[in-house]
Amino acid sequence: MRIEKTLSVTITVDTEEEIFSVEALEGESGCGFEFGPQPLWCDWAPALREAIGDEIVSWVELMADER
Repeated sequence: MRIEKTLSVTITVDTEEEIFSVEALEGESGCGFEFGPQPLWCDWAPALREAIGDEIVSWVELMADER
């Protein structure tokens, strides 16, 4: 059986306040995650990679359990 999910990702950058946020939403269930608001000037990349990676891993695990 083949199962597909689509995550919509919204990235918001406020250059005046020097912050950003990232939101992902799985449309069918309404589940998702938020990262931020986060200052643009700090070392945010590793934490964002981990957050997105963890989110994708959790979806793969959930979908694998649907079989």
